[in-house]
Amino acid sequence: MSTNGETGPRLGETFRKCCIELLDDLGYVEKFSRKHGIDITSDPPGSEHPFSRPPFSPSGRTTFEFKSDATVNVENETTILLDKIQKVNGKHAYGIKGGVLVTDVRLSERSIEDAQKRKVFCWDIRTLSLLASKVSLFRGISQSEAGPVDVPEYKLDTWTTYLIRLLPYTGYIEGRILAFYQNPLKTLDVEYLDEIIKKMEPNISSRVRDLGGRVVFGFQIHSLPEISEGVYKRFLKQLAAKSNAKWVFEAEKCDLFSYARAPWSPFLQSSKGIFPWRVAK
Repeated sequence: MSTNGETGPRLGETFRKCCIELLDDLGYVEKFSRKHGIDITSDPPGSEHPFSRPPFSPSGRTTFEFKSDATVNVENETTILLDKIQKVNGKHAYGIKGGVLVTDVRLSERSIEDAQKRKVFCWDIRTLSLLASKVSLFRGISQSEAGPVDVPEYKLDTWTTYLIRLLPYTGYIEGRILAFYQNPLKTLDVEYLDEIIKKMEPNISSRVRDLGGRVVFGFQIHSLPEISEGVYKRFLKQLAAKSNAKWVFEAEKCDLFSYARAPWSPFLQSSKGIFPWRVAK
């Protein structure tokens, strides 16, 4: 339901502040805001930040437009955003590479795809939930008794990133892997699941090669889109088969989560497997 009067601006401002806070947590660096009719323009996270640029976003300086309304017209908003970017680049030479339309409602895949064809990316409630979940899980996986430790986000392929950490305890070592599949337009199917696990194997092996003993890993995959039928069963089967003398997956700490339905639920469920757990020094 659209809001009007005093309530509307207040809710819109609250949404804007929450979005800016998320962008800051993700490593975006503000260049200017509320100028030239633009909500905010920022640069993606640099090499010094633990997070990499979200795959579904422009590859350079980005203008973000925030819309908190149940009746967002993506086509019109895309046109308006592109017009703003064109005018600002033409007059001030800011070098903006593209735009992101951010909304707190669910958009259709068709609307997202049509906007992308025009060089505008759409972050709806599903994308916002996954990104916020990634930030929170990162805070959990990077904790230690001495304070936060470096846990950089690595790029597995075009659409998937991951966090990995080894946790040395007395007499044994545990590991945590959090993978984030972020293509909003392609369902996570069995074929792509196999690719993710296959690509993860050498990344795991390279980290445990010189360690003594066997490392037990917990492995979560967070999927922005739907997860197709048969993927959950395949996931468990793959994990059971992927073990060697240096590392093994612990089934009880492995799971798949989709943000396509009830996008707040994955974090509630996945955080149980990340914390509370013993804090490594």
